Amino acid sequence: MPVIASGGAGTAQHIADGLTAGAAQAAIISSMLYSPRVERNATVRELKDALGALGVQMRPWVD
Repeated sequence: MPVIASGGAGTAQHIADGLTAGAAQAAIISSMLYSPRVERNATVRELKDALGALGVQMRPWVD
């Protein structure tokens, strides 16, 4: 059964921790992209770049 991390992430490091130490196979990131409570919403590309720099394996960004 897949484990999906949901809620509480505010940075790419939080997502990386959930995917590595937390052993989740996926993460729900919608609040980081669209939440009016966040000072500056991230883009998918920014998150993928940051996660890649943290060593998280994922599908590459395609322009």
